[in-house]
Amino acid sequence: VVKLLLKLITTSKKIIYNSRSIQALSVMYEGACSFIVKVIFQVITFLLLLVTFHSCSTQKNFSNTNFRALAYADSALGIRIEEHDDHALFLEAATWLGTPYVAGGTTRNGVDCSGLTMAIYARIYDKQLHRRSVEQYEWDVQLKERCQLQQGDLVFFRTPNSSEQCGHVGIFLKDDKFIHAGSRGVVVESLEGSYWQKYWLAGGKCVIKNK
Repeated sequence: VVKLLLKLITTSKKIIYNSRSIQALSVMYEGACSFIVKVIFQVITFLLLLVTFHSCSTQKNFSNTNFRALAYADSALGIRIEEHDDHALFLEAATWLGTPYVAGGTTRNGVDCSGLTMAIYARIYDKQLHRRSVEQYEWDVQLKERCQLQQGDLVFFRTPNSSEQCGHVGIFLKDDKFIHAGSRGVVVESLEGSYWQKYWLAGGKCVIKNK
């Protein structure tokens, strides 16, 4: 009986070990599949950008286009980047994604909403925006309606329980998408979202002269 019990225990351990091995292999397989799909998606995006740009008649800056960086930005931002889009804006915006929110921050170690717009505008457009979102709203832009937005325009929002007219700012990208620094850090969201529709204030074209 003892020998039989020992044999059963040994067999059970082998079954458990094999089960864990199969489970581990399954997890590894799923991870590998996810990685492969991500790589394939980026390659397809890269090829689509290459074909789209190459087929266009205007190719003045074709040789200087960084297709790999654009493919990454296209995927990261969730926006279809085309030949006549503001490539510099999209490339810079993609580098800020995931930056944590820090009140008063202006760097990739931590940034707030107006710090993000200020940093991107300084780098891409060589313009020095005011530090606070309400100041950018009041002093830095010519206001416009949402239907008039163009790439790079600032977008302004009211905020709950705020005594100021404007409490939040982001940068319009394309297809109703904008980048901003909120409680979840720097992300891209849609102006169609119920929260952003509720607190929408205005869009604005920057009227500040270059530095």
